[in-house]
Amino acid sequence: MPIYVRGTDEFTGKMRLFIARVPNEVVKESGKSLAEETIKAARPEVPVATGRAAASLREVTTSFGAIAEGGEGVEYYTYLEYGGLSGPGLSTYREVYQNGRYIYPAYESIQGEVTKTGDDNLEALLNRVGLEPH
Repeated sequence: MPIYVRGTDEFTGKMRLFIARVPNEVVKESGKSLAEETIKAARPEVPVATGRAAASLREVTTSFGAIAEGGEGVEYYTYLEYGGLSGPGLSTYREVYQNGRYIYPAYESIQGEVTKTGDDNLEALLNRVGLEPH
């Protein structure tokens, strides 16, 4: 005598949909949110002479999520972020920061939000495919 459990076919279908969407939706949405929050935290820390360096900070969507970057059209941004030698004849030195001064420290400062953003995106995806998170 076979035993059937009601709802297993529906549950299995929803899980397949969930698994198919996880790599694209959750990773991209979480990455994009994280990159945007990182930029919001980093922008006020970037020195402002003309505002071009701070304005160059942006979120770039990639196939695996998103990244925060700066410097598009601002040739001196790398010097501001990481330091080193610059200027005529490399006459100006700025202390080197391996991890940068603005973007990575901003990312570190929002670590608590990172987990919450990922959890919220995962919960939203579970709801979209008809599964209730507990």
